[in-house]
Amino acid sequence: MTLPDRPPPRETLEGLTPPAADFPYFAFAEVVPFEADPRRSVRTPAGAFDDPNAWLLADASLLAYGDANFIADRVRQSPLPGLGWQARTLGDPDEPRAVVLQGPDALVIAFRGTSLPVPPVPENLSPNEVARLVDWILGNEDLKIDAQLLPATRASGGRVHSGFLQAFQAISQQLDEVVAARRPGQALWLTGHSLGGALAVLAASHLRESDVTGIYTYGCPRVGDAEFVDTLPVCVHRRFVHRDDLIPKVPPPWPLGYRHAGEEQEVPDAAPRRLWQEWNEGFQALAAAVRLSFEQRRLAVGEAPLLVRGLADHAPVYYATLLWNAVAAARREG
Repeated sequence: MTLPDRPPPRETLEGLTPPAADFPYFAFAEVVPFEADPRRSVRTPAGAFDDPNAWLLADASLLAYGDANFIADRVRQSPLPGLGWQARTLGDPDEPRAVVLQGPDALVIAFRGTSLPVPPVPENLSPNEVARLVDWILGNEDLKIDAQLLPATRASGGRVHSGFLQAFQAISQQLDEVVAARRPGQALWLTGHSLGGALAVLAASHLRESDVTGIYTYGCPRVGDAEFVDTLPVCVHRRFVHRDDLIPKVPPPWPLGYRHAGEEQEVPDAAPRRLWQEWNEGFQALAAAVRLSFEQRRLAVGEAPLLVRGLADHAPVYYATLLWNAVAAARREG
């Protein structure tokens, strides 16, 4: 079977905002299945990128942005049920904090990143509607979590981002219950994008006595200091970074002592940015979105281009798309 590439996403707010309703979640998982035992290397002897877990865990991290119904529907439409996988969520069903995938040989917990959906579109462009839009953005709970960057001391060692710690503590009891029900010999994998990656790292430290098999994060920020990093279990820990993604660069190491954990892996085959052309095309698209807004007396938010390349590169759909494409290319060539 010839494995197809996934098309690149549109670099607009709507095109890059998860959970990407039309994304082919876990497509071809029956051909490139998840491996409960981690690979020592993501590269073949010939140098091609071939890590089946990288794309499937990126898919799970993207899917985690959906609500419980969305997650159940996309898993049901995928090959996973036929391969013996089941799905559930942790936290509020309307805005879950994680998706749990239970497979024959592995338990995967994918934590959700910062959820900032495309804002509701006002009926007109009155000052009152603009003010409500600003209040809606400022009231986002995940943004409040991200903003609490001063470190807090953990009883189990080290200092960590206080907002991330607060978000983790809210679901730690549910997490413990899920892991306690794990079948004997079942591998435990933790993953997540952005804030979700930070929660996966905190979960790994919390569960370090539970034999964590692997940690894969995508666009993950720094979580804690060097002492905290030392509390993480000895396991495969890969930290994927796409192109100019800004989020792995925060919080800064100085003066608060934040450190990265895990082995950094560049997302393969990410085409270099063509800055002048992209800015030119982006401003043209922005002008078109503004014109449409005035013509229709509404904010055409979804059509606005995402001109900040470091934020566009952070979109989880890029991680899931490019990592699948790299694995598919390796299988085609191999």
